[in-house]
Parts: sequence; C-alpha cells; structure tokens
Amino acid sequence: MVDDKSNHSYDSYGDIDDFFESLSIVWTDHDSDDVIDIEFSYKNSIDERSRRNIILDTVSINNKNEVYLRGFDMTAEDDRTFKLKRITSKILFDGRKYSKKEFLDDVLYLDSSEFL
Repeated sequence: MVDDKSNHSYDSYGDIDDFFESLSIVWTDHDSDDVIDIEFSYKNSIDERSRRNIILDTVSINNKNEVYLRGFDMTAEDDRTFKLKRITSKILFDGRKYSKKEFLDDVLYLDSSEFL
C-alpha cells in the first residue's frame, strides 16, 4: 500500500501528496459502466502479505511506467493504492481469475504492453 504511512515506498517523492501528484491517470471508473470489484493477494514493500478486496476507481502510472491501482479497500474500509507488480496472485473479477496482463487488456481495455 503506497498511502499507508507505515510503508515508505513514496519516500523519494518527499511526501504522499508529491507521490500522488507525480502519477498520471490512465483509467478511471468513469471509463466503465460496471463496478470493478476485485480481489487479489498483495505483498507490500516490507514483505507483509494480505488478501485485498477493492472497488477500483483509478489506474495510474508513474514516470517509470509502474502501474498503481487505487480504490476503496473493503478490508481497511478506506481508500488505498496498490502497486501492480506487488500483486502476487491472479486478480479475481466477476467470478473469473485474470493475470495482470489479462486484467489490464480484457477488463480495463488498456494496452498492457505499454506498462508491463
């Protein structure tokens, strides 16, 4: 989780606000008629593992083309941001499991070759 104060993966940006300002949004929930409710396993920057269920609202990239998913985390009951490369499982959406590439390409209609 990038926006959890105990995780310092945004340190090179100065603070969390600088980090979010550095991201470019490539997809929003306004691009979809459906609610994108997804579930996945995640390993944060200090190797803590968790299972997450989020309602996705944006997908962003940083200047290194690293992908971040942001949405309402049902477990934390708050907005959270997740680095795509730290997702350790397939992404469960609408009863089907997708690889990261398939999720970007087939669910969000993004060109994963630009990011992965």
